[in-house]
Amino acid sequence: MLQSNLGSLLQGAGRLGEAERLQRAALPIFEEKLGPDSKQVSTACTSLADVLWAKGDKVSAANLFRRALSIDESIHGTEHPEVAGRLDQPRDGLKENGVTTEAEPLLRRALAIFVKTTGPNSPEANYVRESLQR
Repeated sequence: MLQSNLGSLLQGAGRLGEAERLQRAALPIFEEKLGPDSKQVSTACTSLADVLWAKGDKVSAANLFRRALSIDESIHGTEHPEVAGRLDQPRDGLKENGVTTEAEPLLRRALAIFVKTTGPNSPEANYVRESLQR
């Protein structure tokens, strides 16, 4: 969807207010056209969450990350690499803000999934391992 893609570009350019407006507009369109539990809605939730996180609205961002995770789990199951990737997304922001108690369980779950599905020495597993050590 053009709005969502443009929103991501604006976020990268630091134009967070415009990015938020476009991401907020895109989400209900995806929900209406594809259903509230579609992969595209999960991605739209994450895109909006990224913008909100960057703007400092951690609570709203965390709620959207949780919604995206729930959608991905319903689509793929709880042990899929896509779910592990979603678990890893808020990691940097949580650790930057000293919320390691919330970040660590998410990372440990992501690591377990990656080890099981992609192998103990996969790039994904190694990346999460490195994140846990920071």
